[in-house]
Amino acid sequence: MSLTVDGRAVLETIVNTPDVFSGIPARDWSSAAIKLAKKQVNAGKQTREDILRLRNTLGEDVFAKTLDALSAHHMKMLARRVDPDVDADEIKTASMALTHIRTVLSSDWKAPEPEGSSEPENAEAQAPKANPYIGRKAFRTGR
Repeated sequence: MSLTVDGRAVLETIVNTPDVFSGIPARDWSSAAIKLAKKQVNAGKQTREDILRLRNTLGEDVFAKTLDALSAHHMKMLARRVDPDVDADEIKTASMALTHIRTVLSSDWKAPEPEGSSEPENAEAQAPKANPYIGRKAFRTGR
């Protein structure tokens, strides 16, 4: 007997045999769908395009409910994923992060253009100073 269950196969079986699982109310189906969608939204290394594709797949209503089900921390993380250049002050609350996510996912949003040259005028002045304590035995061992 296997200790792990192929959850996808079980879910497909449940969905494909509604007469056997007729006792499951609609709110439970919705809850399960939103919970699984929330797991996918929270998955790392997704871009704006990935989230847009997920929204198109789920539909506007389910996607909106999925966003509403996110915690404040996950909303901020999602806002940073869909717009890596967002300022932390723009998403410091959950409602601000949700508003920013909806703005970025709108069809008329354009990524901001980088400003001028990114090289500082005085590169030597911007370079961090070396730490004299790194590498010393006393620093590494705590003595």
